[in-house]
Amino acid sequence: MPSRCWIFELLLIGVVYSLCPDTPRCIERIRELVAGPRTFWFGEHRRALCHHRNANPVECYSPPHLSAFHSLGSRLFRVRTYHSEYLRNLEIFPRITYRAAPGEYRACEHDFRVKNASIIEGDPDMAPVAPFLVRKKPEITWHGLDYDGNFTILMTDVGFGTLNYLVVDFPRVPTILKEYEGCDNFRPQPNPMALVVFRKPKKELIVPKGENFNLGDFMLQNDLADDLIGLSVVIVGADPYAIERQRMRGLADNCHSLIKKKVVRSPPSKLLSRLPLEEVSTWLSVGYDHPALDIKVCCQKVQHERERIMLDPLGDSIVSAFATFSPPSISSLKVPQTAYTNYHRTARTFVALMDELYTVLLLDAHTGKLHWMVVDLMTADLLDDASEKGNTKASYIHPAPADPAHCWPFVFLLLAQPRPLHSIDSFCINECEERNRFNFEEFKQLNGLRLSAFSWMNSCYDLSFAHYVLSRQALSISNATFAQERNARRSLNKALQGESQRVCQAFSVSPTQKCSISLTSLTTTFPIFSSILISILFLYLLF
Repeated sequence: MPSRCWIFELLLIGVVYSLCPDTPRCIERIRELVAGPRTFWFGEHRRALCHHRNANPVECYSPPHLSAFHSLGSRLFRVRTYHSEYLRNLEIFPRITYRAAPGEYRACEHDFRVKNASIIEGDPDMAPVAPFLVRKKPEITWHGLDYDGNFTILMTDVGFGTLNYLVVDFPRVPTILKEYEGCDNFRPQPNPMALVVFRKPKKELIVPKGENFNLGDFMLQNDLADDLIGLSVVIVGADPYAIERQRMRGLADNCHSLIKKKVVRSPPSKLLSRLPLEEVSTWLSVGYDHPALDIKVCCQKVQHERERIMLDPLGDSIVSAFATFSPPSISSLKVPQTAYTNYHRTARTFVALMDELYTVLLLDAHTGKLHWMVVDLMTADLLDDASEKGNTKASYIHPAPADPAHCWPFVFLLLAQPRPLHSIDSFCINECEERNRFNFEEFKQLNGLRLSAFSWMNSCYDLSFAHYVLSRQALSISNATFAQERNARRSLNKALQGESQRVCQAFSVSPTQKCSISLTSLTTTFPIFSSILISILFLYLLF
């Protein structure tokens, strides 16, 4: 038992151990970090990465009024040339401690769960921390802190230029003038949040308003130029929590970066592994409506409330084939761009304004078979639901697996068109060899298309779909046997029983166990038939 306790203590100490060992060395590291011109995403290297036509608009986003500042120091104090004199009076190194709590959140149409809580300390050499873990106010202290002192503490997101926390009369009688907000960094490169400590102000503090926080102006307005005595940083990475928050604000949509990582790490199919992921620039939302069910099939009762199912490619993305008879809703969210590197800070709209026409494809993710094609979708068509808009060149074929208790992957593609495609030939209405031979790569190259977004699903032959299949077969046999002799009817019914046994065995039902299909289930599946007709049908099949 003592050895186990000792191990636990070591682990705990390892969690809270600070990379920076003492105040003088910490201050020196802060000075170096603040002056570095290429440390963060807004560094000098950004010019080469972002000032060209093919720049990634999400990763290259920068508030326009901050684009000229490349070091942490120049961006913090809003000066083109940073000088170490700004930190001439540094004498303390504030310790920033987050007691991260577990939790759950939904982002990019997927449910995320953070299980492991930890203790995080801000440090100039820290590894980037997930925004979800620093969403709550930290504890702040430093070596030799006078608890009867009156200091002013503020935190600012240096990358985005916002005021994230402001407290006066700390720690004696702390008064919060700006509630704490975390950093919602949506890009893969780390973003710094700075904590600044001032001596007690000489006059009543003028609190800045608006989102654009200028530390240099704040210091001049409040006569604090000689009172900056402490500086520390929290280096924040990206996570789905921050990506979703910025997406909802209308600043940027980087959900597609998560699905791209998943495909690179573990592609669900060969077709997905061949997609030109470097072209993908937005997220594709796909939703199916699952009808309400209260049925009995294969000796099992199945109940399901009416539900809108949004595809979840970041998870398992499993959908009952019973829900996929009709085309899904299709939409794509993206914030409009200015030039090639910046986004408007306006209410969000859907799909880039620079691209005017789009094509939607639904393909078998293994064979490439074409299940659906709609071309010439306008930007406004993707505002909410594009399933009934555009020009349909290949009618929707139900995506479903052939074998009971199995799933099959299908992929949705959204492609930007350089020109209208209304003149291309239409495909056959139902199954045909032309659809089976469809080649996505050739079609894309021939028409000069660019992959904007994609998603996928696993369509599953579950009990709900099994009920539909067996009910449909029973109905078709009934229609075929009204004019036949009793022996012929018995033969057909025996074939139906054999098919029912085959299907139900896939769901672990013994072949000796006889299962019926409930009347209510048929009414649900085929609402065009009255309950009287269905009752007659089942009585007829008993002969």
